[in-house]
Amino acid sequence: MEEKTKLVFKAYLALTEIEKEAFEKKLKEYKSKGFFEKKTFSESFNKSLGPILGAKCAVCGK
Repeated sequence: MEEKTKLVFKAYLALTEIEKEAFEKKLKEYKSKGFFEKKTFSESFNKSLGPILGAKCAVCGK
């Protein structure tokens, strides 16, 4: 299993059952979208969440 996959799975296991259900619902929603909808969703989500895995934001430097 790749490191990013392990990180996501570890985070998933740390969720409560209610949080897991909400995550799974959002994942199903995402997977049902078309290419452009996924791209728009990803861009929006990334802007609200910010970079992960120690990466720095190209815009704000955080």
